[in-house]
Amino acid sequence: MFIASKYEEVLSPHVQNFRHVADDGFTEAEILSAERFVLAALNYDLSYPNPMNFLRRISKADNYDIQTRTLGKYLLEISCLDYRFIAHKPSLIAAASMYLARLVLERGDWDATLAVYAGYTEQEIQPILKLMIDYLHGPVQHDAFFRKYASKKFLKASIVLRTWAKNHYTEYLDNPAEELESGKTPQL
Repeated sequence: MFIASKYEEVLSPHVQNFRHVADDGFTEAEILSAERFVLAALNYDLSYPNPMNFLRRISKADNYDIQTRTLGKYLLEISCLDYRFIAHKPSLIAAASMYLARLVLERGDWDATLAVYAGYTEQEIQPILKLMIDYLHGPVQHDAFFRKYASKKFLKASIVLRTWAKNHYTEYLDNPAEELESGKTPQL
């Protein structure tokens, strides 16, 4: 917890707080020694390539458009909730998230610059795009998640995306139920 708080928080709690939480079961020196041991074992490598890192990179090519990026963040989080995304690379999920967000907001084509920053062509994105549209078209499965992104703070991303999916679902999946039920990803 001590390491995680230092990594994630702007102002991390002091080691004294952790001693207190541990009911004085450890001294401050023991906590700091354990911290050094764990960090050395990890070779001080605490980062991993998560989808948000890739979304930020693609956002560069999109001039950091806040609305596109907010919709993209909602779509990224979908991949954490639906098991069908687990087999796909985080970078591909991020690319598909940005692609779909741009499509919904009518921000233009997936051009060469976006493809370079994303690392994926429009064709490579299509299978993930279809999964995302299918998720958005279905009933709300995670109400708290949906409500969070339905707020003004998140630009009503969940509402915008689900409304778009309801209106455009058949354009992207020819025979949606049959194709997704069979487990194969439909082709465009």
